[in-house]
Amino acid sequence: MKKVLVKVSVIALVSLFLLSCGKGGSDSDAIDDGIFGSAGAEFVDVFLNEPNKEEIGIAMVNEVEGEMLKKYPEYEDMHFRARPEIQREINQRYAEAEKKYDYSAMKEKWDKRIAELVAELQTIEIPVKVEEGTPLKLLSPIKLDELVDNKGFVLGFTAELTEDVMLPTNKYPELKLMDKDDNVIHTISVSGKNMKSPKDGLEKGSQIVMKAYLYLKKEEIKDYFSAKYMMLTWNTYYVEDGKLGPVRVGMSYTDLPKSEPCLYDKFEYKKELIENEMEGDYEVESCTFFNDGKEYFSAELEEGKVTSIVLDENSKDLRTIEDYHVGYDLLNLYQTWVRGSSGYPVVKDIRESLNWENYYEGEVFVTIGRYTFYVPSDKTYKEFPRTRHDFKAGATISRIVCK
Repeated sequence: MKKVLVKVSVIALVSLFLLSCGKGGSDSDAIDDGIFGSAGAEFVDVFLNEPNKEEIGIAMVNEVEGEMLKKYPEYEDMHFRARPEIQREINQRYAEAEKKYDYSAMKEKWDKRIAELVAELQTIEIPVKVEEGTPLKLLSPIKLDELVDNKGFVLGFTAELTEDVMLPTNKYPELKLMDKDDNVIHTISVSGKNMKSPKDGLEKGSQIVMKAYLYLKKEEIKDYFSAKYMMLTWNTYYVEDGKLGPVRVGMSYTDLPKSEPCLYDKFEYKKELIENEMEGDYEVESCTFFNDGKEYFSAELEEGKVTSIVLDENSKDLRTIEDYHVGYDLLNLYQTWVRGSSGYPVVKDIRESLNWENYYEGEVFVTIGRYTFYVPSDKTYKEFPRTRHDFKAGATISRIVCK
């Protein structure tokens, strides 16, 4: 019999799971009641303690071997040869432990409890506010439609437009999870049937069936479920196909409107002479856009025409149509999202290698399609990263250039 001794913390882990399928885990791990109330808090507790086959097996071995060591101290000697009656006792103890630590039974119990909690969550109306100025009126409460592959919740509701909307302005609805102090915890993109409209937009009174997908990341789920309410908004401009609102790659800055509601109050054009002894002097043109008196985003120009749109630390709430933004988790760049059989996004594969470059100016960068993503060099382990493992934990995008 192979002797394997494992830290007792694994037994505690399994014990915690067994508790979680009953009345819940320890008070120290509990979350405040949030958008789903106490049922949401219990769902988080159970969800985070999904049984792990390997850990359960280790816990079983740990328990049996620990008991044998306590009863037969000589068992610790690797050369110990158990007498037949002791070997039979060991075999019997393992047979009993295998019933106690039956992964299939634990997983079945966990799946059943998750299904029960989801059914309960589906009956709950999520507290929601509609941000002032948002041209939407809720016709139905926001509720949980379904749990997809234990990876995320689909939220559904119906809304009606309270004014005509021109969708080519790239303004789309979002749901924001808000804490008790009205701070944003997380933003969820919303898609809607009939949202893709002809160029004349959607008319006032149009009804839209909307869906929102909330990914259940284990490191963030407690924050999600402790949110006090959701805010439905329609103030986000997306970068898509080389444009951000009226700012488009290839257009002259002289054709830009002086201001754009919710996007910028004004912009400033600047031309600078850069002195360079090695390559000769050259001019750099740019436009800086201000929102509420503060720098918001910028555009690079050549001969008066926009060549790229730049999102930096001032542009954290601006996003690309694919939901990339400054502060975006770098490791998610390696995930390829596709439409699953249910019609909702799922991860298809992990692209281990991207062609990262380095101009030795404090950043490494990679180009994917029309976007170039920048990450501070001190967040990498190598000058030229090759895989996601070459980045430090918590690395995020610091700048996005859209061409």
